[in-house]
Amino acid sequence: MKKYIIIFIALLLISPLNGQTQSGGAKALALVLKVKGEVSLTRNGKATPLKFGTPLNHGDIITTGADGFATIIFSDDKSQLKVMEHSRITLEGKRQITGGISKRIQVGVGEIFTRVKHQVGSLEVLTPTSVAKVKGTEFWIGVDSQGNSYVTTLEGVVLLLNLLDGQMVEIRRAQHGEVDTDGNLITRDATPEEMSGDPDPDPEDDVELKVIEINVIDEDGIERILRFEYRVNE
Repeated sequence: MKKYIIIFIALLLISPLNGQTQSGGAKALALVLKVKGEVSLTRNGKATPLKFGTPLNHGDIITTGADGFATIIFSDDKSQLKVMEHSRITLEGKRQITGGISKRIQVGVGEIFTRVKHQVGSLEVLTPTSVAKVKGTEFWIGVDSQGNSYVTTLEGVVLLLNLLDGQMVEIRRAQHGEVDTDGNLITRDATPEEMSGDPDPDPEDDVELKVIEINVIDEDGIERILRFEYRVNE
């Protein structure tokens, strides 16, 4: 089994393109870092198996099966998103003048683990009943088959907005919040089971270093290269 550790991302200036675009480059929001089991990518209505190294665009949908798992990394701040089995998420994002991305993840069903270490731009997670606004943190968020949603914060703070009545609360470290389809918002201390950490921690072995580069085009028509360096553990 292969495991991957992203250790460095560099944005390199290439040249102005005078408004021209390159296929896939201008829209790339994130990169697929790891895929296990049954995972599909739906783009423009067409579903294909998700593959390691695939650049992800606004509107892409990731769906995992019974044994599926995927890790993606955002191109602006190296935030990681880990998608668990039986999940469906949609990625949305818009690049800001500052270089960050206004990121929104729609979770239709299932569970994700998110780690944000050095936040650039904004990050929101939308569920059928809530919006979670992130402030540099590690957290779990999920949606069950009935549409009820929950969030557990491991580190940092998550602002949880109840979409049905507009109530907003802070979910701090070791706290758990739930919003059901009737609009009931409940907060409490998280259980030890709910505080489980990274479902797929990166190995720390000093192993082979590899590189992936993808082209992006900023709002000024400047072509840049996102350089992802990672280590592979067999």
